[in-house]
Amino acid sequence: MGTYGPAPKPTALKLLNGNAGNHKLPVNEPKPQSGKRTLACPAWLDDLAQKEWHRVGPELHRMGLLATVDQTTLALYCDAYSKYRKAREVVAAKGMTYTKGLMIYTRPEIKVMLALSAQIRGWSHEFGFTPSARGQ
Repeated sequence: MGTYGPAPKPTALKLLNGNAGNHKLPVNEPKPQSGKRTLACPAWLDDLAQKEWHRVGPELHRMGLLATVDQTTLALYCDAYSKYRKAREVVAAKGMTYTKGLMIYTRPEIKVMLALSAQIRGWSHEFGFTPSARGQ
């Protein structure tokens, strides 16, 4: 059974943000190894996803928020970002709606964008990409 409320913020992120409220920090929290270099970008990511990987990965590594076990999570974020951007390009080029006969329909890419934006928001929160994620 799941818990309610926001997911706990990683201790490394709490420390970077100054531990607002001076809460007691966990002593025995597992600390996966981050390695000396940033993680290698997975080859299966497309060009746009790889560009996003190279934009955010080094910064996450520098802040101590990217460990080897996070490779798949970051790849999923980058993949969702790339797909969102591609759907957004279709909407920018063709508009939000299309006509079939006398009916006007919302372009399917809008639904895709909404689903991907929820995924991106979730992954962004996990890595502390948003002000609210950093401010908890």
